[in-house]
Amino acid sequence: MIIHQIWHDFSSDGSGKDVPKKYKKYVNSWIKHNPGLEYKLWDKESTRVFIKKKFPWFYKYYVSYPYDIQRIDVARCFILYEYGGVYADIDFECLRSFEPVIKEISDKGSSTVINTHPVKSESKSCDYLYFVESPNNYLGKDVILSNALIVSSRKHPFWRKIFTRFIQKQDNSAWFNTRHTYIMTSTGPSLISSIFEEYIDHVRRGSLGILPHEQFNPIGICDKCPSSSGGLALKGKRYSIHRNGGTWESFDSTVIKFIYCNQLVIFVTLILIILVILYLRRK
Repeated sequence: MIIHQIWHDFSSDGSGKDVPKKYKKYVNSWIKHNPGLEYKLWDKESTRVFIKKKFPWFYKYYVSYPYDIQRIDVARCFILYEYGGVYADIDFECLRSFEPVIKEISDKGSSTVINTHPVKSESKSCDYLYFVESPNNYLGKDVILSNALIVSSRKHPFWRKIFTRFIQKQDNSAWFNTRHTYIMTSTGPSLISSIFEEYIDHVRRGSLGILPHEQFNPIGICDKCPSSSGGLALKGKRYSIHRNGGTWESFDSTVIKFIYCNQLVIFVTLILIILVILYLRRK
């Protein structure tokens, strides 16, 4: 079993080739807590060569993405399809060993280690694919998935559905999309969540599931991330925490997060403005 992480240099001058110091401790946490698992850090060149060699039919789509984060999004899916294992974003910190989690998922025994939520899949009994649940619940949906933490067996059939959708979405962006929403819906969590919902509607029960955010992804985008993770590891037997580094985000991401995290304040402010305008018009 391999733990995979990806780091691409987002700088324009090549100064960010190495993983920044603030993220190295999170990288090291996966190695420290999982000595029995292999660790692999992919960079921009190794992911490009991997896609070109193993999936030449997708290579032209891969290199044509306008943003590096989209290549990272799709690369993690192809890597897990080819090798299986655990994928974690570079700003995800491991708090305890994932080996019991992997054993429980692969054995499909009773949920004694984690409170997983099994759903439907067409996969064989030896296959498994689990996405982490997002703590950011929007649009009134029961469950929003994240692609920041994934546990997968090799060749899971769900990935092939995602590969097809990557191609369909590449040149089919809605006119109202910003950079952030385009990335989210073309290669990111929004795309994964939508396919997940479609997938569970028409196939038999199997090994597609969800890692609950309470144990694997407890900090939302509106929450203040604690500087120390010691207490988090003990509270509720948590396995990991997303530090929300936002290395790929831009100005529109900041605006969208501000709106999401201040919905009540914005709503009240708008009501007050409307009331003031109506009052002034009646004078």
